[in-house]
Amino acid sequence: MKTRPFCLTLLILFSALPAVGQSFISGRVTGPSGSAHPGAIVAAYNTAGELIQTQVTSFDGSYTLSLPAATYRVLAYDPSGNLATSYYRDASSFETSALLTVAPGASLSGVDMRLLPGFRVTGTVSAPAGPDLSQVIVAAYNLDGTRRAFEKTDSMGTFGIVLPAGAYKFVAYDDRGALAPVFYANQRSFESAVTVLVNGPVAGIFFSLETGARVTGRVVSAENGQPLSGIEVASHQLDGTRLLHTLTDAQGNFTLILPPATYKFSAVDQDGEFSPVFYPSSSSAAAAPTFSLTAGQVLQSIDFALSRVTDPAGLTHLYVPGVANTPGANNTYFQTDVWIYNPNAKPVEIRIDLIGSPASPRSATRLVAARAQIQITNVLHDLFGVGGAGALELSSDLPFIATTRTYNNPPNATEVGTYGLSIPAQRISQSLSRAVLPGLSHDSRRSNVGILNPHDHAILVRYELLTPGGALLGSTERTLAPKQWVQDNIFLLLGVAPPIDHAYARLISTGGSFFSYAAVVDGKSGDSTLILPEADPPDEK
Repeated sequence: MKTRPFCLTLLILFSALPAVGQSFISGRVTGPSGSAHPGAIVAAYNTAGELIQTQVTSFDGSYTLSLPAATYRVLAYDPSGNLATSYYRDASSFETSALLTVAPGASLSGVDMRLLPGFRVTGTVSAPAGPDLSQVIVAAYNLDGTRRAFEKTDSMGTFGIVLPAGAYKFVAYDDRGALAPVFYANQRSFESAVTVLVNGPVAGIFFSLETGARVTGRVVSAENGQPLSGIEVASHQLDGTRLLHTLTDAQGNFTLILPPATYKFSAVDQDGEFSPVFYPSSSSAAAAPTFSLTAGQVLQSIDFALSRVTDPAGLTHLYVPGVANTPGANNTYFQTDVWIYNPNAKPVEIRIDLIGSPASPRSATRLVAARAQIQITNVLHDLFGVGGAGALELSSDLPFIATTRTYNNPPNATEVGTYGLSIPAQRISQSLSRAVLPGLSHDSRRSNVGILNPHDHAILVRYELLTPGGALLGSTERTLAPKQWVQDNIFLLLGVAPPIDHAYARLISTGGSFFSYAAVVDGKSGDSTLILPEADPPDEK
């Protein structure tokens, strides 16, 4: 399961259910030194986040959970609060921990966990008179947006959370929905929240909550009116900056509790199947209406009808998000070949547009015979007579298939050439508004990230580069003009020094979907590894 970013719908308390069943999960819990840790509590949750069974470890740290046959996540914690919670396989959060599936009557052994040294983070929550402060929850989030731990405040509004060493962001919220959430320090979004470095006890994390305004609505498919679950509904500042957001439930409903202010609202399908929209039906924040909310106000019927991302009517429309005819580092020279296959029983004419580069727009056509294939070698040179890099937009009134090969073809014949990497031609429905690109390196290798905006309007894309554990290495935002293509060494773009291995990038846009890829290039041979994006969060809701 891939990482799911911070979202208010994930801020839940797990409810206990009775233990039943004949399957077993067993293992051993140790302390920071590796010795047995008796008295720890091991808990198994189902995939809906419901607590199914707990077990206290014995004198040798061992435990056995009796469970119904199903899939589970397992964690261990120290009830004394001196050590940090451990998620199975040393995951940094509950939602990124490994899934364990047990068949009827089966046993899984060796599910071991080690409790980590913990540091107590303390602070206070204040609020207007009335709400019981013991109902306020303070949660610590990793920088990748996954929750590490949470605690309830006491009746005086004080709290303490035990965390392993690391960097975190904190949020306080009212589980009853009377008070609006706030991020440390007095911020209205996860992205703008202050990062707190925990490498010892931390005190003075203070939150001041306001009586919130409640915003409700529903998101459905414009095609058939069916409710859409897992759609992100977000509040925005007047300049379009995203603030608090949530996900729709199985019936397409959502609720946002917001501090008094003026907002705009958007709905975004994180898997890219539906086009994003600002309420009620705008493609940009500038055209969307504003709502000024007051404390205790209820704003209803902020409803969205999302349209599927489709190709233009009557056309097969494909995009290649990266082509080249240009020198690179270390005496490399990259060029792109294109193959187009016609599966039809009659010839088909393909229009090919060069987009996204300084030399564009340029267009050409090629005729492909029935059930035949053509190859265009070094497409930028042979078809358009230009150097540089960009992207391709291919279209026809009949179906066709296209793919490419971008490879190192150095002008010096003594240098090594490579077979290269294949960037396929993709439909607009394959573009994403949130993408993750794993496996990036910055040592003897370099990692380039390319993005294409296929739309006729500009989009704002946020770049985030993170370590394997989710620590943020750097971030930036850039606006892509209509049909603009960019490619950067993402480590140099964000000012991150080598050596770094196994980093990953997250690309996020609320203004429209985009195509993206990463190419990790070996510094000696010029050989490249292509990394195509995955939707982030994952397909399952």
